[in-house]
Amino acid sequence: MFDELTGITTENQVINIIKDNDIDLVLNVPCGMMKSLISQVPEEILLPLSRESVGIGIATGAYLAGAKPLLLIQNSGLGNSIINLASLHENYEIPLPILFSWRGKENENIVAQKKFGESMESLLKALEIPYWISKNKDDAINIDLTIKTAYEQNKITGCLISPVFWDKHEKITVNYTSRHINNIKIEQDALNETDITMSRYDAIETIVDSLDKYDPESVLVCNLGIPSMELYDIIQNKNSKLRVFYMLAGFGEASAIGLGLSMFNKRNIYVIDGDGSLFHNPNVFDAIHSVSPKNLKILAIDNGVHSSTGNQMTASYLGIDLQTLAKAYGLENTSRILDSDSIADCVKDNFNNPLFAHILVKKGNAAVSEVPFSCVDIKENLMNRL
Repeated sequence: MFDELTGITTENQVINIIKDNDIDLVLNVPCGMMKSLISQVPEEILLPLSRESVGIGIATGAYLAGAKPLLLIQNSGLGNSIINLASLHENYEIPLPILFSWRGKENENIVAQKKFGESMESLLKALEIPYWISKNKDDAINIDLTIKTAYEQNKITGCLISPVFWDKHEKITVNYTSRHINNIKIEQDALNETDITMSRYDAIETIVDSLDKYDPESVLVCNLGIPSMELYDIIQNKNSKLRVFYMLAGFGEASAIGLGLSMFNKRNIYVIDGDGSLFHNPNVFDAIHSVSPKNLKILAIDNGVHSSTGNQMTASYLGIDLQTLAKAYGLENTSRILDSDSIADCVKDNFNNPLFAHILVKKGNAAVSEVPFSCVDIKENLMNRL
């Protein structure tokens, strides 16, 4: 797709369209397909988000103040945002152009993405949201139409951008700042990045070993993406018989699934969650506090980045502390963990207690393969063993 005559990539074209339409604010949720575009958006107008609905609210306020916002999200974000779009923007006739990274169509190898991806056009029609489709370089004009129509007609508009639209000629490097860990309001002394020496794979391996030893009848729910892939690799290598629910879909819902399980099953329910996931759906904390099940143990593995979608920094990397957040929501039994021995002790010592363990690990992913099961197989395997 790279234009050899002009040297302009599709990402360049979209950036030029954003500038030509005087966009003041670009709100984005991490997406592997659009990470090259996101990396080229001027920093002064880019605001990364942890959840799409937050972006919709920010876009509303920005428009009321006279700005022109643009939302960049994966198409699954529509599912998280239907009520927000259908109520706030439609009733107030507030314009919002949305560029959807269209998963589930061309070149899709994750089965869980396909159903929603194939439903996108029907959903947009049902919501009466005008939309265009961009599949190749010539279709960049449709992105321009999406933005112009939104602001000319005071409407929500959408552009479904196929994965094959984007150029793939270069590897995107994330420019990390120094990580800041804010420990002012918790018991432990302040930490530096050099204090973090454990990998996520090592942390998950210790969790599996500890449950096999101290709580083999428990259930383990794992956050989607690479954490589930790493867990599967460890489970196979150790021939562990743990009851595992691998998440292949439902970003941000791991702790909520764990909560539901803990309410209707007496086994201890352990959740391997992550900083990106928990910041995506922090309202799960107040639900956990409301129920306060003693058999729910949240093991929040915090590497400071969205590891499954390009390793962009999370709010945790920039200083928002998960343990403090959990305490603010009323979770009383919290721990800060930096090493494998502490993970094992935490599992052993909290068999009969609720737990939120904030496990700090290095950024980076192990070289592991996809989980080779369907979502239905994973569900039925767990249900048959409960």
